[in-house]
Amino acid sequence: MWINLIIYFATFVIAVVAYFKWSFGYWKKQGVPYLPSSIPFGTMNNPFTLSEAIADEVFRQYMESKALGYKYVGLYGLTIPQFMVIDPQLIKNVLITDFQHFTDRGFYYNEMDDPLSAHLFSLAGQKWRRLRAKLTPTFTSAKMKTMSKFVVSCGYQLRDALAIRCAQGPIDIKDLLERYTTNVIGSCAFGIECNSFTDPNNDFCKYTKKQFLPTTFHNLKMFISFMFPSFAKMIRMKVITEEVTNFFMNTVRESVEIRKGTSEVRNDFLQILIELMKSERSDNNGDAITIEEVAAQAFLFFLAGFETSSSTMSFCLYELSQNQDVQQKVRDEIDAVLKKYDGEITYDALKEMEYMGCVINETLRKYPPVPVLNRKCVLDYQIPNTDVTIEKGINIVIPLIGLQRDPDYFDDPEKFDPDRFTKSNMEKMTQFSYMPFGEGNRICLGLRFGLMQTKIGLLLMLKNFKFSLSDKTQTPIQLNPICFVLSVKGGIWLNAEKISEAK
Repeated sequence: MWINLIIYFATFVIAVVAYFKWSFGYWKKQGVPYLPSSIPFGTMNNPFTLSEAIADEVFRQYMESKALGYKYVGLYGLTIPQFMVIDPQLIKNVLITDFQHFTDRGFYYNEMDDPLSAHLFSLAGQKWRRLRAKLTPTFTSAKMKTMSKFVVSCGYQLRDALAIRCAQGPIDIKDLLERYTTNVIGSCAFGIECNSFTDPNNDFCKYTKKQFLPTTFHNLKMFISFMFPSFAKMIRMKVITEEVTNFFMNTVRESVEIRKGTSEVRNDFLQILIELMKSERSDNNGDAITIEEVAAQAFLFFLAGFETSSSTMSFCLYELSQNQDVQQKVRDEIDAVLKKYDGEITYDALKEMEYMGCVINETLRKYPPVPVLNRKCVLDYQIPNTDVTIEKGINIVIPLIGLQRDPDYFDDPEKFDPDRFTKSNMEKMTQFSYMPFGEGNRICLGLRFGLMQTKIGLLLMLKNFKFSLSDKTQTPIQLNPICFVLSVKGGIWLNAEKISEAK
């Protein structure tokens, strides 16, 4: 009996090893250069040991491939082939020129069992095209202008909270800025006042933390949904817990019902979605946007605006704390522009703060909140001037963190230099070497809002406070391997000194 068990086990192990080795031969058969892989994780790190942040891993793979002269390289996530694009011209083909071959991201979504996951970022094919056509007019400059007053109001709350915190010692700046972005998203996407500075335990803050709390179980679900989206859908796995789903769905439904009963119109993101839903229903449009879709897009607004903007502002202040001359130059620009507008923070005033825009762009270059762009090949694609065909179903990886820290495109890439993004210097920049919001038809629709939210937060902090690095910040900083979005292990701790003449 034991001999039989040993034989069965040995046969099983041999079969598994043979399967992995056969799978790892895919790119060789396709004529694509590839990085060495190992059983069982392929070219990726063991996701359960958390030895290296995703951004660090992607950067390492990019630089290794670039050093070998590759324009593209084959990778494996477990046994799943992935195609990393190194060459900016080929990146242009994927994102724009030959977009019809790469329309989808290949991400998990499940409208029935996980309704909040069915948002614009993850949707594929015709469902994505339909919704994008409806939502594209949502984020025009005119719409941003009307929403800016809500963001400014939240910005003043941030300023007042910082005035209290700065007297209490070093500040965990990411925590403070997450409260600011929570207030902004709560106000603009859900029409509620969160008051996260004064009431950090309110329901909106509580469920926000639950969604972003990086537990082992949550990370496992994210890993499965990312690597095996079809399997995740088949087993009806919920990436967003039922508790969080119910809270956000009910919040949207209640806000919609409240607005039905009043003549007052609040010009925010939720109102735009409500008007879209009403206009399509009045036209007897059988393809009208549903309340579930409204909730999913509001939830996406929350996901995108909460983490990415707070991360960008945190890294920006980290760099400004070490570059006091740059910090003062931004502050001088803020004062000069606001003087022209009698101290009022308007959308037009924000647009005039060009140097602040350069500072934000340089922050996004060095610290892109999401280190990679993902696409999925939906039609076989032959790479121009080669015999290589990317087959339908292959996942495409575009390594933003590698491109944006590549010394071939950015001199001394570790240096924080906002002057890279002056108009004259941007004209010389290699196309598709800098794209923190993506490019092409799947570029982030909310980029205007994200930049506005970031500018207003930085404006009100830098106008009123001088920042320096606290000894509590571990330098050089290390990225947190448990987070997909760029985050610092141990946090970013800053000292904030109130500027006496601030109003």
